[in-house]
Amino acid sequence: HNYQDQQQQQQQQQNPKDQAILLQQQQVASNIASTLICMGSIYYKLGNRVEEIRMYQEAKSVYRKAFGENHVFVAGTRKNIGMVLAERGEYDEAMAQFEKAMRIYLAVNSKNNRDSPTPTTSSQTSSIPGGDQMLNRDVASAISCMGNVKNRIGELDAALFKYMQALQIYKALYNQAVAESSTSCSPATTEALRDVTSTLKVIGMVHAKKGDLETAMNFFQEAMSLLRTMEVVASAGTAGDSGDTDINSSSNNTTNGTAATCLVAATDAAAAVVRETTASVLTRIASIHLKKGDLDSAMTHYREAYDLTIRNRGTTNHPEVAGILHYIGGIYHKRADYDEAMACYQESIRIYHATLGPGNPTVAGTLVMVGSIHYKRRHLDSAMMFYREALRLNRDAYGMHHPDVAPILKSIGTILTKKGEYEEAYDIFRDVLSIKCTVHGTDHPEVASAYKSLGNVHYKLGDLADAERQYRHALSIYRKCKGEEHPDTVAAKTTIEHLRYWMRERDHRRQMEQRQSRSSSRNNQLGASSAMANDMDDERSC
Repeated sequence: HNYQDQQQQQQQQQNPKDQAILLQQQQVASNIASTLICMGSIYYKLGNRVEEIRMYQEAKSVYRKAFGENHVFVAGTRKNIGMVLAERGEYDEAMAQFEKAMRIYLAVNSKNNRDSPTPTTSSQTSSIPGGDQMLNRDVASAISCMGNVKNRIGELDAALFKYMQALQIYKALYNQAVAESSTSCSPATTEALRDVTSTLKVIGMVHAKKGDLETAMNFFQEAMSLLRTMEVVASAGTAGDSGDTDINSSSNNTTNGTAATCLVAATDAAAAVVRETTASVLTRIASIHLKKGDLDSAMTHYREAYDLTIRNRGTTNHPEVAGILHYIGGIYHKRADYDEAMACYQESIRIYHATLGPGNPTVAGTLVMVGSIHYKRRHLDSAMMFYREALRLNRDAYGMHHPDVAPILKSIGTILTKKGEYEEAYDIFRDVLSIKCTVHGTDHPEVASAYKSLGNVHYKLGDLADAERQYRHALSIYRKCKGEEHPDTVAAKTTIEHLRYWMRERDHRRQMEQRQSRSSSRNNQLGASSAMANDMDDERSC
């Protein structure tokens, strides 16, 4: 912030005319940069990550030239760039952008607190490591973005640490907004509530990924409790404001009417946010029921989320509706009701294409599910067609070395193996291994799974020694990551034992065949000698 102090001193030394010119230049720069960011967001919706990140980088350059490096506008564009890099699988570069953004936010917040005539130190900040400078929405957002990177690369404990840090800040800001607001449905309170509940949802999702379903459900329920409370307040506010303005109060009639209108608008906006976030959390609660095998409860929650989303968006043609239809299709899929599942998936695809365009990678997951139904019905060529289209969308959007690409490649490799095209399947599984090593490092269960896929192809080709070698790689990883008693470790050991047994049997069979071959050869030689002796006896008798 030395740069910002110098900039402020220079501005103070400038005459009013120069200051006005500078402010005008900065306003023009802000308009240009914000337009570039809007263009970037459109490219995001179109699935064009290359152009999206280029727009953000141009916006960053404009902001830096107008305001200097250490400005919140620059930090914001760094955060946007980091999110694109994370989606593309460039995690180190993404983390570097988030860390730079965080340093700017902290420096600016620290300076603002120093310059403020009323320090913000309170009971809200006393429990937050770093104190006042940490009590900032942008700081919490940058920390949460770092958590997203850790989550993507499978470092779940590190992700939880970051998310909990962000949650602590968001909760403090929410309590502060409630205390300072004259109404519980103010924009500041609504925004703070969204931050808290969204972070609670993400924390629950990480716990679910770790297999701790009860803890996950607790976080989801905490989010729901806050949302239900706000929903009641918003409903009461809307009902209460309908007849409170007395049209006969002459002096304050206009003022009261305007205030009431603003309050109703704020209340409606809060209700919309509550419905949107509630629908999102409901889908996560449904996913826990799904993991527990309670398909009926899962369906109930997905249906409620579906109805809320349509009510909130006012149409069925919206990507959020398509996403929930995808989940509902998944329930039918689990029940082996493939016709109903296919109907949901196809409607989801139609909505995605109508709202996002046919080239958006968001639809790839649904294409994969359609492919899996064809696979279960043994329509391998149809399944391959959907898998390859999903692969194309993700590869074009994110590049080849991305976590979303590997599962699709694995499905394609599985079909090739089924069709007996082992050489091509082997090349595909090698690509899967390369991606997973890049994303997760060499000692990760996902990498072990890739080694097993290679081992299976070797087995199909009859290369038992190579199959055993690949499974030994997998076993070594499982032992490090999961321990000796984990089912994956035990299964890998069992497969290796079977492979070694089959290799011993094969070697024994070969030895027996060689002995039989040698014995047959000797018998043939003895037969030939006997025939020669008989011929000689015949000659003598002649």
